[in-house]
Amino acid sequence: MAKRVVWKKNDLVNIQLRDNLYTIGQMLTSPEMRFYDIFNSDGAWQNLDLNKIEPLFSVFVGNVINKSLIQGKIKSTTVIPSSKPNERYWIKPYTILDYGHYKGDRFNFHFLGGKLIDLVPDADDILSTTRAPIIKEDLTLPQDRKLIE
Repeated sequence: MAKRVVWKKNDLVNIQLRDNLYTIGQMLTSPEMRFYDIFNSDGAWQNLDLNKIEPLFSVFVGNVINKSLIQGKIKSTTVIPSSKPNERYWIKPYTILDYGHYKGDRFNFHFLGGKLIDLVPDADDILSTTRAPIIKEDLTLPQDRKLIE
């Protein structure tokens, strides 16, 4: 049975991606987690300042990450969480539900585009992609490549 991990902002968790491959996730505003360009083979972390490690991305996580990949919280006081602010601008991808693409008895899953949103926490420190102001609708490649990057 998987360990129960209680969400606490800025806590660090040890993520096992596969045998002998671990990385770190930093809990941000629930359920946002930031992942870093760092890995090791044993999941033992010491003497590390995440302010000096490049973040790869932030993403909303669910039970698949929480129950299946998290091995536990990183308790070492020599591993310092990043104090960088949350990413403000996100791409909210369109989904099959936005367009209803359907072929026979199979959905046609492919990139459907997205919109650039300004994701800032509300007064209760809650992030909501449904209420976030839209910066630009209908992002497409290659026209919006620089904006996306």
